[in-house]
Amino acid sequence: IEKTTASLKPLLLIAVDKKYTGKVETQIIQIDVIEDKTAGNLTLSSQWVLASFEGDSNPVSKNTYITINQDLNSITGNGGCNTIIGTVKVSGDTIEFSKMISTQMACDNLNQENRFNGLLYIANRYKINGGQLFLYQNDKLLMTLESYR
Repeated sequence: IEKTTASLKPLLLIAVDKKYTGKVETQIIQIDVIEDKTAGNLTLSSQWVLASFEGDSNPVSKNTYITINQDLNSITGNGGCNTIIGTVKVSGDTIEFSKMISTQMACDNLNQENRFNGLLYIANRYKINGGQLFLYQNDKLLMTLESYR
């Protein structure tokens, strides 16, 4: 399945019959939109599965995910082996993960889990585009997650 994205941009088209002459005047009206943390029907409060780490072409385990609750104040998830819980603070396009704890089961390969958890701690900005959540540290992309929907 090929993923695509789309965006909407306002357009004003005026068709005037040739029988009318004179000057056509337009008025620009600004409409303020209240942010609801959504991209289409996709909200930040969803389950997000790790798709990739920036700059790393190695495949990632799809059992690494976070679920952000509807109140946008806590998360649960799995680093690939261990369960994760913590808090999240969202304001505009800024995001902060904190007070994260996880179980401590021994697993064969904890590299992905350790990297995932470490990047969550330093992420401070996010963007939703299509079915993807991009986590950044300032302007540096850290990782991409995909909606579970």
